Amino acid sequence: MFLFALWLLVRLWRRRRSGQPDSAPGYERAGALLGENDRAFYRQLAEAVGSRGQVFARVQAASVVLPRKGMPRRQWQQAFGRLAMRRFEFVICHAGNGEPQVVIDTGNEARRGDPFLKDACQAAGVPVVRLDPDEGLSVAAIGKKLEPFLYDRYDSIENISPRRALHVPVDDTAFADSDPLGPITR
Repeated sequence: MFLFALWLLVRLWRRRRSGQPDSAPGYERAGALLGENDRAFYRQLAEAVGSRGQVFARVQAASVVLPRKGMPRRQWQQAFGRLAMRRFEFVICHAGNGEPQVVIDTGNEARRGDPFLKDACQAAGVPVVRLDPDEGLSVAAIGKKLEPFLYDRYDSIENISPRRALHVPVDDTAFADSDPLGPITR
C-alpha cells in the first residue's frame, strides 16, 4: 500500500513538473461546426421553416434512422455500424416533439449524397429533399419545396392544447399566459 501511494505521488509530481494538466491532454477547440456557406444556408433554412420546425445541422444518421427492432443482435449491430459514422448536413424536426420531419440533402453535382443513407431514410419513412445551396434558392423557394413536409406545432395530437382539441373558439390573447403552447397562430 505504501509503494502504491509513493508511486502515485511521484506520478503527480512528474506531471505537474512537466506542465501537463491532470485532465485529458492533447485536445484543442475544433472551430465552427459549419463553414461560411453552410451557415448562410442554415439561416435560409431556419427562415423558410419558421416556427413549423427546428433546423439541426450535422446530425448523426443514427439519431434519425435506426435498424428495425427484432433483428438478430449481430445483424442489428452490423446495420447500426453502417450508420454510426455517417451524418446528415441538415435535419428539420417537428417543433413540438422533436421528431425528424425531413432530411435535407445538400449534395452537389460531384457528390449526390450518400445512396445508403437515402435508402435507409426511405425504408424508415423519413423523406429526403435535395436542396443545393449553390443553386441560389430564395427563402420563399426553399419554403415552397419544404411545405409538404412541415407541420406546425398543433398537427401532432400530443401537442394540441385542450381548448384547441375541443374546437372552442376563444380569444387567444386571454389565454396566452395560461396555455403552455401560447396563442394559436395560423
